[in-house]
Amino acid sequence: MMMLTRLARAGRWAVFVIAMLGMPALAEDLAPAPTARPDDPGAVQAFGGQNPTCLEWTDACFICQRAEDASVNCSTAGIACTAQAIVCRRHKD
Repeated sequence: MMMLTRLARAGRWAVFVIAMLGMPALAEDLAPAPTARPDDPGAVQAFGGQNPTCLEWTDACFICQRAEDASVNCSTAGIACTAQAIVCRRHKD
């Protein structure tokens, strides 16, 4: 009976050690996927330089507006943003 108990304990330890050795591989599988980053705000700002008559443009993540002094101001991308093609939403009259 004593021998059986020792074998059972040894078996449990063996299972524990094997499980612990497999943990790093499991942890890699469970690691969250990198989040998709919205398009670079520089690309959205550059659209304004290429389209001087556009007063407001967006890629559905960033919204940029041209001020009266011709400076460009862009918003910060939202947390759940899916970038799309950049479009001009308002032109000079």
